[in-house]
Amino acid sequence: MIFNRFRDSLTCTLMCILLSATPRAFGEVTAPEPDHGIEFATQPAARIAYRTHTGPYWRLGKAFAEVGVVLDGLPSAGPMFGRYLDDPSEVTAGELRTQVGFFLPDDVDPPSAYETETIPEHEAAVLRVNGPYGMSRKHVALMRAWINANGKSDSTEVMEVYPSRSGLAEFELRIPTRMLESGETEPVAQAEPVEPVENEPLAKLLADREFERAARVIVPLQNRLHGTQADWLVDVVDRLKVIRAIVSSKYGEDGNDVAALVVPIVHRGGRIMVDGASSKRSGSVAVLANQQIRGQILKDLDAVIVRAHLKTVDAPALFEQLVELVERIGHVVAPEQAGEAPTAPNTHLENR
Repeated sequence: MIFNRFRDSLTCTLMCILLSATPRAFGEVTAPEPDHGIEFATQPAARIAYRTHTGPYWRLGKAFAEVGVVLDGLPSAGPMFGRYLDDPSEVTAGELRTQVGFFLPDDVDPPSAYETETIPEHEAAVLRVNGPYGMSRKHVALMRAWINANGKSDSTEVMEVYPSRSGLAEFELRIPTRMLESGETEPVAQAEPVEPVENEPLAKLLADREFERAARVIVPLQNRLHGTQADWLVDVVDRLKVIRAIVSSKYGEDGNDVAALVVPIVHRGGRIMVDGASSKRSGSVAVLANQQIRGQILKDLDAVIVRAHLKTVDAPALFEQLVELVERIGHVVAPEQAGEAPTAPNTHLENR
């Protein structure tokens, strides 16, 4: 019930926040097989109307809401789109350019505040997705790997097209492509610097407010996680990104402690390294317990998102809850530095 009350007002903002994760910094990604649904498709020339937003993606919610209102008065226009022009790994959040708008028939004029452009015919890699926007980051990373594996170069630009006026549960990702010239190769990413291993227990780092060092435990550069665990950690980082944005908006300077804790982990989230080998499925008690713990952590992070959005707890209480959650995350990804692992998921956060 609580989630339903705030879901609609938050959907666009959450989508923008999750896309802000750097797709090129996702780490080594195995190119997806054809059955992932990615395909090369010729995009016909199209007229679009848009307003350009400059700034962090998490502030785009209002722009998308305004486009929805405009489309209500232009039944022949649409669908709505977000066109992300910059690579967040190379452009600071405050300078990221995004075009938010809609496709426009030739015989329809948009409101005066909107610019128009005709996108020429071009080829793009296309993936149609049914599901939550939290998957955008993973899909974009896989699409780029697939494009390059098929001998083509991917554009920095990413367009998300939302075909339904009734909701945002379905969307289409488009990345413009071109053939690599003879002898041309995709640029090779620079190797990450070697970092010293943290010897202090995670709990002590958190107690001493050594949040940068604690983030190294959660997302170490040289660590490779198997697919299931890496996907889970990406989901964790995405939720922390949402929490950071909500706290910044709702709590102002009172949320500085939360930002100090969360931001270092979020910044390192794009460096999660995926082991190409899939983890073995197992029905053992230990594996099932670990899956249950991971699932409970995600549920507790979702509960924190709700409380932060509704502001049902003050900033210090929110900070304490997140410290506890970060320590529990450490039990999963770095048990040797987190101390004794919990024997069962901690569920008391749900009742706070």
